[in-house]
Amino acid sequence: MSFFVSVGEEFQKARKEVREVLKVLEETIGDKKYFGGEEIGLLDINLGWIALFFGVIEDVVGIKVLVVDDFPRLFTWIQNFREHPAIKTNFPSHQELFDYYKQKRETMVPSQIA
Repeated sequence: MSFFVSVGEEFQKARKEVREVLKVLEETIGDKKYFGGEEIGLLDINLGWIALFFGVIEDVVGIKVLVVDDFPRLFTWIQNFREHPAIKTNFPSHQELFDYYKQKRETMVPSQIA
């Protein structure tokens, strides 16, 4: 996720690339509850970081990439994924994740962040 550690022109390029990947995922999920159908499968687990961490990373960076109007199916999948009992009971708080990723970003690009 290069938009997390880039700034300036590189950030804009990385943001555009991320949106292209999200478009592919939006098309792939279609109208299914999960990528594999009605139950969480391997692809859902592999992409689970999007549901769990992507919004926090957007908050740290200060820009929204995964916008509900542009990716409504992904937003529905995110809600379904987060509400699954196996995920929900092990989900860290937004603030904990925000603090963690903010520190990581400051460590990775300290001189470039205002």
